[in-house]
Amino acid sequence: MRSIGRALGVVLATVSCVGCAPGDVDGTAPDEAEASDDALNEAVSDVWSEGPGFGVGFRRANENTDVAIFYGGYGASLAASEAWLDEAFAADLEARGVGVLYAVKGPLHADYRDYEIGNSKIAKRIIGDEGEKASRIVVIAHSSGAFVAHELLSQLVDGRDVNGAAAGKIAYFNLDGAGGPPPKALANLESAWAVAARDTAGVRSMNAGTADANAAKYTAAGKGGLHMLEAASGVCASGARWCLHMACTNERPHNKWGLDVPRDYTDFVDRPIQIGFLSRLDAE
Repeated sequence: MRSIGRALGVVLATVSCVGCAPGDVDGTAPDEAEASDDALNEAVSDVWSEGPGFGVGFRRANENTDVAIFYGGYGASLAASEAWLDEAFAADLEARGVGVLYAVKGPLHADYRDYEIGNSKIAKRIIGDEGEKASRIVVIAHSSGAFVAHELLSQLVDGRDVNGAAAGKIAYFNLDGAGGPPPKALANLESAWAVAARDTAGVRSMNAGTADANAAKYTAAGKGGLHMLEAASGVCASGARWCLHMACTNERPHNKWGLDVPRDYTDFVDRPIQIGFLSRLDAE
């Protein structure tokens, strides 16, 4: 976990071209050619199926048509991202009319340099009937998962969404993550919120500075702004900014001094999932 923390810190402090889409014409990652929709179980199910692209899980949870896409951060396995979304669905999103779920594993590298995730496969479905039927698409990205989310958001404004299936429908929550998305992608959103956490002493999560910068752009675009989560006393050790980073996903992170990505995404026994920021959807 220490290596994850160091890598994340270096990436989010030094990478300037965040949220940039791949340089190829159609945004297809190298491994995506091997993926297809054939493995998807389109029936309502409690079980996740292999998603429409590399690193993506899919589940149709009910007959509702709204969509949720969760992007795990660096170090998050696909199973962990699925568990994180399952918990959010049960705790909040099902009641909001969400029924179509996509969970995305964390990037291979903290800066998402290989663009290996099958985002173009998700985009293909969002610009089709799935997006047309949805009244809202909730996109949540934690940490370096924001790099991956910004790729999808950029693909949806690169000309492929000719019918505007996703335009004005996406509510985006960037949980203590990378800067972005780019202006054109931001303009296409329904709303955008930069989320950070702070403790009772005023210490803020590791990427709160980036959240401030994102929030300023979101506000200027008329899309949203900053949502600050207040971590309860004693949840994190004094000055433990990486713990506060994880408090954006789990109200009581497992490591009071740092990171525990696998358990904070999957173990919510007496440790409620962090969904306080979803209250921003109530005013929209």
